[in-house]
Amino acid sequence: MIDSLSLRAVDDAVDWSLMQGLAFKRPDRSATHAPFSLSAAPIAAEKFREIRETASLLSRVTFAISEDHDFVSNVIGPVAESSPFFNRLLEMHHMTRHAPREPLLLMRSDFMGDAQHGPQLVEMNGVAAGMGPFGQRTQEMHSYLKSNWSAVYRQWSTTPQAPLIENPAIDALAEAIAEASFRISRQHDSPNSPLFLMVIQQDEDNVFDQHMLEHALQARGVRTARRTLEELSSTAYTGSNDRLLLRDLGPVDSVYFRTGYAFKDYMEKSEEVCCRKLTETRAFIEQHHVSVNATVSQQLATSKRMQLVLSQMSLADLSHFGLSEAEAAQVKSVLPRMLSVGEETYAEIQAQNPADWVLKNQGEGGGHCLADQALLDRLGQLSSEEYPAWVLMQRLFPKSYGPALVVAEGQAQIVDQLVSEVGIFTVQMRHELPSYGGYLVRSKPADELEGGVHSGKGVLNSLAASSVSREVRDPLVQ
Repeated sequence: MIDSLSLRAVDDAVDWSLMQGLAFKRPDRSATHAPFSLSAAPIAAEKFREIRETASLLSRVTFAISEDHDFVSNVIGPVAESSPFFNRLLEMHHMTRHAPREPLLLMRSDFMGDAQHGPQLVEMNGVAAGMGPFGQRTQEMHSYLKSNWSAVYRQWSTTPQAPLIENPAIDALAEAIAEASFRISRQHDSPNSPLFLMVIQQDEDNVFDQHMLEHALQARGVRTARRTLEELSSTAYTGSNDRLLLRDLGPVDSVYFRTGYAFKDYMEKSEEVCCRKLTETRAFIEQHHVSVNATVSQQLATSKRMQLVLSQMSLADLSHFGLSEAEAAQVKSVLPRMLSVGEETYAEIQAQNPADWVLKNQGEGGGHCLADQALLDRLGQLSSEEYPAWVLMQRLFPKSYGPALVVAEGQAQIVDQLVSEVGIFTVQMRHELPSYGGYLVRSKPADELEGGVHSGKGVLNSLAASSVSREVRDPLVQ
């Protein structure tokens, strides 16, 4: 039973979320708040520093890999043979090998705390900025609730006195994009303010966090535009000195691909078969002197296939990508065991214990993870040609905390045990070290497999920095 004071706080939090754009757009052009937890997730301050440092190392490795054309080609080659989408991505990777675009890696490394091994990497994301603003707004909402509904916040928090960890995601991501945009603009002696282009999906619901990023860029003197790949196929063209030009707007200085991570993203309205024209449009954009996130090479470098290869590398192999042996060991410590799928996999997993593994394909976002009987069923159905497009990852068994109050569609619900996934944003340009870009927390009931805010049972959350010495059920403490 949820008491009346908590319900009043929930109503206020929903109003706050809608006023601040922490929301999804509905088909009828109205909005609904994004699902959230009413109080922050606990994490040891030391553990948060550790995963921040590790995320920075992962960014360095990923950037170096994305610049190694032959290495990416060799790793992705087997997947391309079994996946038409990855075959096309690899073709675009070859098309842009000597492209003059300037890579800007906005990356999110997602960690979950395993009860035995501590923080482990769930996946890497090159399409990072899309949820960064939501992460900051959720932390600000918790700060508001802690101040204005202190009794309710204490009631539903496992660490009511722990300070919230500040989240500068909007400013950090906007600052990086603005710097890259001005850099390109200055190199061309442009008399105009820099232009940032966000490549978007048609009629998507997750637009408000994108607008938060755009507004932060506008405040820094950067003009912004939003276009679909289909629109760009007829409005983008080449100017002098490898400049990318956009009809009616002129030179483009930076491009952020919010779309392009699934075959369906390249389907034209009139098409029944994907996708030559719009994939060529994406490659065409990279063949200009423009700052780009994510490049096709970055997308391949953050794939699950690449994560599999990283997990199987020796420390010496990892060191080839610019890490010291100690830094390589730190990266290895967060990489869960992964296996490729082959002829003997079904029998091996049955013999070991199917409950200790999850099966993933190369898809981005939620909805691409199978466990238990569903895992065995799919393994038994796969043909040998499909094997390279799938990977097995050791299943994580995170510590939980609770009870917690979560809110979705205006309705509050008590969840006895939550587990949290913490994404650390990093930003990096060529020849520079990565910098911290804020964080994103998504929490889910402990018995749920999919934790996506869109496609799973996840809710947005923030972090409260607890002390290891206190008896706190910290989801990221071993």
